[in-house]
Amino acid sequence: MTFRHAALRYAPMTALLRSLALVCCLLGSLAHADELSERLEAVPNPRVHGSEWVADPAGVISRRRQDINTAIGQLERETGVEIAVVVLPTIGAIAPKAFATELFQKWGIGKAGHDNGLLVLHVLDQRRVEIETGYGMEGVLPDLKTHWIANDIAVPFFKEGSFADGHLEVVRALVRAIQQPDIGHDELLSSLGSTPGANQDALPEIPEYDEIALRYTSFIERAWRSLWTPLALLMLAVLSWYLLQAVYTFRIRRMPPSQRRQVYLGKFRYLQYASVLPAGGAAFVLECARTGTFFSPWPVLGVSAFSVAVIRNHRLLKLRKEPRACVCGQVMRQLSEKADNAHLEPGQSAEELIKSVDYDVWLCGCGKTQIEAYAGDKPGERCEKCGYLTDRPIKRRTLQSATTSSQGLREVTYACAHCQQQRKVEETIAAISTSSSSDSGSSSSSSSSSSSFGGGSSGGGGSGASY
Repeated sequence: MTFRHAALRYAPMTALLRSLALVCCLLGSLAHADELSERLEAVPNPRVHGSEWVADPAGVISRRRQDINTAIGQLERETGVEIAVVVLPTIGAIAPKAFATELFQKWGIGKAGHDNGLLVLHVLDQRRVEIETGYGMEGVLPDLKTHWIANDIAVPFFKEGSFADGHLEVVRALVRAIQQPDIGHDELLSSLGSTPGANQDALPEIPEYDEIALRYTSFIERAWRSLWTPLALLMLAVLSWYLLQAVYTFRIRRMPPSQRRQVYLGKFRYLQYASVLPAGGAAFVLECARTGTFFSPWPVLGVSAFSVAVIRNHRLLKLRKEPRACVCGQVMRQLSEKADNAHLEPGQSAEELIKSVDYDVWLCGCGKTQIEAYAGDKPGERCEKCGYLTDRPIKRRTLQSATTSSQGLREVTYACAHCQQQRKVEETIAAISTSSSSDSGSSSSSSSSSSSFGGGSSGGGGSGASY
C-alpha cells in the first residue's frame, strides 16, 4: 500500500477520534463552568451581607473572626487595601487557584483603578490555602512573600488544627508586609502572637455529595437517559464528518498530483479546523435537553464563539509552527525556549523574562538564524533609553485622593527590566461616583458603611500551599 492510499484510508479514523475527544473535553468544560458558577454564587459576600471582611459559612474561624475583621478594617482605613478571608468546607473538584481568581474578580476586591486587593481562600476538604493578589499589590507583596506567608505561617497552624489562629496570623503577616515593604523573611515570622496547636478548632462535617453535585449529576443523567440525545449526538458527529470529508476530497482532487503529498503531510488541516463542529453540536443538544427548548440564544452564541476561537487559534498556531525555508534551500528547525536564549540579545531576553514578547528562533544547518517576535502575555511599554519593550509599572502612589466633586492624582513609577531606568508619571484618578464605593484615599467610612468591595481586579499573582 502506497503512502497516498494509506493516508486516505486512515485519515477518517484519525479525525473522527479527534472529534470525539473534543466532544468529551467540551462536555467536561461545560459541566465545570456550570459547577463553578453555582459554587461562586453560594459563597456569601461579607461586604454585601454585612460590614465584615470574612466569609466563613461553617464558622470554623469564628473564635478569631472579630480580631481578623478589626485588623483588616484598620488596614483599609489607613492604606485603602482590602483583604477578604474566605473559608469553605468544599468547592468540589474545582482547583482552588482557579476558584480564588474567579471569586476575586466576581467580588471586585480592592479599589477600582488601584487593584489593591488580597484574597485568602482556604478550602478545607482539599487542605489547600491560596493567597491571591491584585495587580496593584504585586510590587508591595510579590509572590515570594506570599509564598513565605502561605508555607511558613499558614501551613504550620493548619497542620495542627489551629485554623482561627492561623488565619489571624496570616492577616497580621500580610499587614506587616504591606506596611513594611522591605521586611525580610525572619522579621516577617518573628512577631507571631500565638503558637501552632495551642488552640484547635473543630472542622464541620463535609458531605461527600452536596446539593450542587446532586443537581449536576441529575442533569447528566436526564440528558443521557433520553434516547434521542445519544442518537442526535451520533448523527451530528457522522454528518459533520462526512460533510467535511466530501469538502476535503473535492479540494484534493482539484490539486495537481505533485502537490497532493504535501497536503497529506499537512495533517489534514481542513478536518482539524472544523472538527469542533461535532463538539459544538453536542453542546447545543445537551443545552436544549437541559432547558427543554430549541429557541435559547445562548447555545448558538456560545457554540459560534467557541468554534471561531478554536479555528482561529489553531490556524495561527499552525502557521507559527510550520517549518521555515532557509535561503540556502534547507529546512530550518525551531529551537527550544531554553536553547534560543543563546541567539537573543540581552534586551530580547529581558522581554521574554517579563513576558512582554515571545521569541521563536529558527536555525539552519548552514548557520543562518531567523528570529520572530510574537506578543507576550503581559505587554510592556517601550523603554526610552534602550528601546526594548521592557518598561512596566512597579509602584503606584496616591498624591491626591479623588472625591465626589474633584479628580485625584497618583504617581506611577515605571522601571525597565533591561537597563533598570526608572521614570515617574502622574495619572489622573476619576472623580468618585456618588453611587460607587469610595477610593483608597477616601474617609474611613468606607470600611464600615460600604455595601461591597471597591471594584478591583486580580493580577493573577500570589501563592498557595497544601498541608
